[in-house]
Amino acid sequence: MGMLNPLLVWTRLVRSVIQGVRHDPEFRAPAFAAFLLLVIALYFSTIVLTTVGLGDLAPTTALSKLFTIGYVLVGIGVILAFVDRLVREQRDVSGPLRTRLDARRETPRDE
Repeated sequence: MGMLNPLLVWTRLVRSVIQGVRHDPEFRAPAFAAFLLLVIALYFSTIVLTTVGLGDLAPTTALSKLFTIGYVLVGIGVILAFVDRLVREQRDVSGPLRTRLDARRETPRDE
């Protein structure tokens, strides 16, 4: 539950920024707009690649839908490759360590 609260706060913050950009023309200050677009892109990427799909942002044109399909397929593949690499590295590190710990357990101690 501890991780859920910051996630909800972040989601509400980004949603309010998106609504501000969409509905208030004065909200689109040039220097701030580039930062907001970056935040919105990061938010959309996170929502899509984690397969949460909140529905507040969605591609509307056929080209953007095709891009999103490709982005999801490539992005989830990259994430899976990264997780596979982490698991392999963990296994390579823990294998010799486990062998040494098992050998220590089996050797009799002098008491």
